[in-house]
Amino acid sequence: MKKRINVKNRSAGNVVYTVPDLKVRRDFMPGEIKTIDPEELTQLSYTQGGRLLITQYLQILDEPAREEINGP
Repeated sequence: MKKRINVKNRSAGNVVYTVPDLKVRRDFMPGEIKTIDPEELTQLSYTQGGRLLITQYLQILDEPAREEINGP
Protein backbone atom coordinates (compact mmCIF):
# COMPACT_ATOMS: atom_id res chain seq x y z
CA MET A 1 0.00 0.00 0.00
CA LYS A 2 1.08 3.59 -0.55
CA LYS A 3 2.83 5.47 2.21
CA ARG A 4 0.08 8.14 2.34
CA ILE A 5 -3.44 8.20 0.94
CA ASN A 6 -6.04 10.91 0.27
CA VAL A 7 -9.16 10.81 2.42
CA LYS A 8 -12.16 13.11 1.88
CA ASN A 9 -14.94 14.15 4.22
CA ARG A 10 -18.04 13.38 2.16
CA SER A 11 -20.54 14.59 4.76
CA ALA A 12 -22.12 18.02 5.15
CA GLY A 13 -20.67 18.46 8.65
CA ASN A 14 -17.30 18.27 10.35
CA VAL A 15 -15.80 14.84 11.00
CA VAL A 16 -13.50 14.66 14.00
CA TYR A 17 -11.68 11.61 15.31
CA THR A 18 -8.81 10.69 17.57
CA VAL A 19 -6.51 7.70 17.50
CA PRO A 20 -5.04 7.55 21.01
CA ASP A 21 -2.39 4.90 20.18
CA LEU A 22 -0.90 7.20 17.52
CA LYS A 23 -1.61 10.42 19.45
CA VAL A 24 -3.50 11.76 16.42
CA ARG A 25 -6.54 14.04 16.27
CA ARG A 26 -8.06 14.96 12.91
CA ASP A 27 -10.75 17.51 12.11
CA PHE A 28 -12.15 17.40 8.57
CA MET A 29 -14.27 20.30 7.32
CA PRO A 30 -17.07 19.39 4.85
CA GLY A 31 -15.51 18.32 1.55
CA GLU A 32 -11.94 18.64 2.88
CA ILE A 33 -9.29 16.22 1.63
CA LYS A 34 -6.34 15.25 3.84
CA THR A 35 -3.37 13.03 3.07
CA ILE A 36 -2.85 10.53 5.88
CA ASP A 37 -1.00 7.33 6.70
CA PRO A 38 -2.98 4.12 6.01
CA GLU A 39 -1.98 2.82 9.45
CA GLU A 40 -3.98 5.68 10.95
CA LEU A 41 -7.16 4.44 9.24
CA THR A 42 -6.44 0.89 10.35
CA GLN A 43 -6.06 2.06 13.95
CA LEU A 44 -9.18 4.22 13.60
CA SER A 45 -11.18 1.16 12.55
CA TYR A 46 -10.29 -0.46 15.90
CA THR A 47 -11.71 2.44 17.94
CA GLN A 48 -15.34 2.71 18.99
CA GLY A 49 -17.30 4.19 16.08
CA GLY A 50 -14.21 4.26 13.87
CA ARG A 51 -15.48 1.75 11.31
CA LEU A 52 -18.71 3.79 10.97
CA LEU A 53 -16.72 6.99 10.29
CA ILE A 54 -14.66 5.25 7.62
CA THR A 55 -17.61 3.67 5.83
CA GLN A 56 -20.25 6.39 6.17
CA TYR A 57 -18.51 9.77 6.43
CA LEU A 58 -15.00 9.48 5.00
CA GLN A 59 -14.13 8.58 1.43
CA ILE A 60 -10.81 6.89 0.71
CA LEU A 61 -9.90 8.25 -2.72
CA ASP A 62 -7.25 5.63 -3.52
CA GLU A 63 -9.09 2.50 -4.74
CA PRO A 64 -6.41 -0.13 -3.84
CA ALA A 65 -6.09 1.37 -0.35
CA ARG A 66 -9.88 1.49 0.02
CA GLU A 67 -10.18 -2.20 -0.86
CA GLU A 68 -7.39 -3.13 1.54
CA ILE A 69 -8.98 -1.23 4.43
CA ASN A 70 -12.71 -1.85 3.71
CA GLY A 71 -12.54 -5.05 1.68
CA PRO A 72 -13.65 -5.43 -1.94
